Amino acid sequence: MMVEKLGTASGGFPSPMVAHTERAAAGRNVRILLLDDDAAELEKLQNALAAGHREISLVQARSVEAGFKAFDKHDLVITDRQLNPVGVGWEGVELTARIKSVRPETVVIINSAFPPVLEGKSDLEPDYVHVKGMGTVIKKGEHKSLIPTGGIIRGYENLNKLVGEIERDRFKMTH
Repeated sequence: MMVEKLGTASGGFPSPMVAHTERAAAGRNVRILLLDDDAAELEKLQNALAAGHREISLVQARSVEAGFKAFDKHDLVITDRQLNPVGVGWEGVELTARIKSVRPETVVIINSAFPPVLEGKSDLEPDYVHVKGMGTVIKKGEHKSLIPTGGIIRGYENLNKLVGEIERDRFKMTH
């Protein structure tokens, strides 16, 4: 696993993008972007996802623009629902819509103690929601948990399990 700490990002727009699923299918490590306004949460996520052949970038983002600028070279994005502690609390959902509008094949997971409801009616919704206080994972369009709850410690294990399943199923990665 390689970890790239990108630090605190600021506004801007990504450069032109390449189809990341092709790179992953060619045997390259899956690139994961972790976005949160809380440095301690980023560290927990990094520790939970440290297994396997993953390239993990950490960005302490406090805006949609900062997250959007950072995502351009990643296959999978895990973002908090609320990136700005004094914001309205839906920055992660707005960021997901922007990412999906530019590159719909990017897998996006919202990681939040207060997750949004996924209706499954829009291609601009996140693919999954991870309820970090409960360890529950919900897939877009489904109103049931994919992985049973089990407390916050188990929750990060469940997130790692989900990422492993995505790597295997979507990017055909084996470790």
